[in-house]
Amino acid sequence: MFRVYAKTPLQLTSVVERAKMSLEKASSLFPVFFLVPQAKDSCHTDKALQEVVSSHYILSAPEGDGLNFAVTALQERGFTHVAVVSNKASHFITKEIMDEIIVSLQNGARVVGVVLPELENIIEKGRVQNTFAVWDISSLQSVGGFDSEIGVEEITPSIRLVRQHGPCIGVVCPKNLPGFVIRPGDEARHEEIIRTKQTRQEQEAARIGASLDELVVGLL
Repeated sequence: MFRVYAKTPLQLTSVVERAKMSLEKASSLFPVFFLVPQAKDSCHTDKALQEVVSSHYILSAPEGDGLNFAVTALQERGFTHVAVVSNKASHFITKEIMDEIIVSLQNGARVVGVVLPELENIIEKGRVQNTFAVWDISSLQSVGGFDSEIGVEEITPSIRLVRQHGPCIGVVCPKNLPGFVIRPGDEARHEEIIRTKQTRQEQEAARIGASLDELVVGLL
């Protein structure tokens, strides 16, 4: 599942083109859905995406970032797991990576994160990122789903999963780490997200009376 939205009309064409590229990259490996959070979208991106994919695969969320809405929708359609992937990381979707993820899930992981460039020191410590992560849906729902107001929605459910199941976080490391494909004009935002992520993750863990060290202990 890819989150897709355009904040301005000038972004719409490139957003749809990136969605098309993600679809081409991933569709041979798993069903591809696009989440359009209406709270962030200003250009009817869900309508524009219908030129790329059937409306069946477009999840238009009426409020918030839409992740929990989309996960519930997928569960209702019979899916047991969801891969949450950023368009900027779609080139990491390969059969080899997916095979490793499946093995990790079979070995007891409730969530599996893919180690990505610029985020190695974070993800290798159990702090999986929805830049590319696969979640067991029923396990995720059992701990309240995604929960954050500061853009690090993975931290709270990961900690709750470890508290409920013990070590259950899998990590997959690609053999090669090419850089992210950043949308033109988003370079500064990307750098800011990376720079502030550690602090925001610490704040999120503290919010639920936890420490990020719990995620290190939670690694399989």
